[in-house]
Amino acid sequence: MSTTSLELWEITTPLGGQYGACIAATLLIYDWIFTFRDEWDLIWLAKWTPGKVIFIFIRYSGFIDMIGWFYLQFGHPITAKSCTVVLYLVLYTSGAMVFGGATLVLALRTWAIWNRSLLWGIVISVVLLAVSPLSLVFVTWITTNLLHDGYPGYPELVGCGITDTAASASAGGKLFVCLSAYEGLIFILTVVRGYSYINERTSLTFILYRDALLASTCFLTMNISLAVISYQNSPMFYLPFLLCSALYCVLPCRIILNLRKATTRLDGWDVTTVGPALVVGDAAEWEMESVAV
Repeated sequence: MSTTSLELWEITTPLGGQYGACIAATLLIYDWIFTFRDEWDLIWLAKWTPGKVIFIFIRYSGFIDMIGWFYLQFGHPITAKSCTVVLYLVLYTSGAMVFGGATLVLALRTWAIWNRSLLWGIVISVVLLAVSPLSLVFVTWITTNLLHDGYPGYPELVGCGITDTAASASAGGKLFVCLSAYEGLIFILTVVRGYSYINERTSLTFILYRDALLASTCFLTMNISLAVISYQNSPMFYLPFLLCSALYCVLPCRIILNLRKATTRLDGWDVTTVGPALVVGDAAEWEMESVAV
């Protein structure tokens, strides 16, 4: 690569992150404003439970994450040290939000729609416990191999100019392969279980499987796409990456809010199992044992 081409690469690479930060922040703020009334009534005014803690953690980790990314993309003046500190903060905040919150919500919800089956509870737990620490290892590899100050020769430019290297791109690809494997399992279990309820038209089943299928499809598609883009070391990688991070904040929170609106019979983890439909005349009721995220 010529000197001119290298300089052009260094300058244009951050554009994907700048666009991505703006799009992701817009999505987060719009969703927060749109759902705040439900959040206030169903979360803040409710008693403290593990489900409430998970919701608040996911929701507001996303905002902390986006503030950090705005500094990385638009901060001025910046130093190499401040870029490194903030980069570690946002990547590990993202990792905690995804693995400590969003994937846990999906795991609990999937276990619930399988009527808290011991077998599938063990399978989902084993996969999640295997994927989470492995993925955090890849996050560490990504962070240590990124160029934290991608254009030190251009101090007049805003942001840190975070730039991927071949090593960080390879680690990123492995990270999203791990996430794709987990999301693939969740997607398959959701589709298989949902098929058995295809003829049920109650509002609760509609909410459960609508939200489940949309979230699973979205996350699986995004993670497969990010794996491919990461291995290609595309300069626009951070645009879909930041959009995916925002969706990992928005969709699990929507799942929790929609289910809390549908029923008040919740356990501490917002986990529900749904028994068979009880048909009386033309009406159908659902026997609720506990409620799921």
